[in-house]
Amino acid sequence: MHWPSRQRVLRVDGRDSILILKDAPHGLTRERFNHSYASELLRSAVVSSVSSMDRYLHDVAVTRCFSFLNGAERDIPKKLRRFEFPAHNAFKATRTLRQDPKSRPGNLLKRALQNKLHSITFQSSNGVGEFAQLIGEKDFWRRVRDDMNGQRSVEEVQAQLNRIVERRNCIVHEADLYKQVKARKYALRDIDRAFADESVFFIKEFVGAIERVLS
Repeated sequence: MHWPSRQRVLRVDGRDSILILKDAPHGLTRERFNHSYASELLRSAVVSSVSSMDRYLHDVAVTRCFSFLNGAERDIPKKLRRFEFPAHNAFKATRTLRQDPKSRPGNLLKRALQNKLHSITFQSSNGVGEFAQLIGEKDFWRRVRDDMNGQRSVEEVQAQLNRIVERRNCIVHEADLYKQVKARKYALRDIDRAFADESVFFIKEFVGAIERVLS
């Protein structure tokens, strides 16, 4: 391969491939592609996959819960009946309705519901279980497990989810550093592509199963 002498080309040789960047930005060097830099992309992939799952479950929870609250009281799931709202939101909605009978105070309550739900994380198996209870889904874990080909037990699905979420928390809250009582130099937990790929694939499979179970 040949390029004009004035053209800036950066070649990075990997173990299984070669990356060639044409007109590479100044400051971008081969060192930027070593493991210490590239591993941050793997950490980002793990964090983003869990965050996407969390957001999806919150969106579903807001829609389903608000629909229940607008329906017959007998149909409201037990967990949702016990769900607490700040009192001032109810007063504000009532006051708005009195001032304007044509107003839609439900929007205020829906926003309050959304804010309250978003104060809860739907990431670990406990959090996802709470999500299922709020929207009144029975036998949730078995149905999700079965949709995921049923090759793993419910406990194995929950354990893998918790491992991924635990690593996500280490990355987000602890900079993925090992906990040490005394240390002059902090040690970074290693991460490889296999773990990142497995985590992203599992979350995708898990969320897809939830979506099909709820449809």
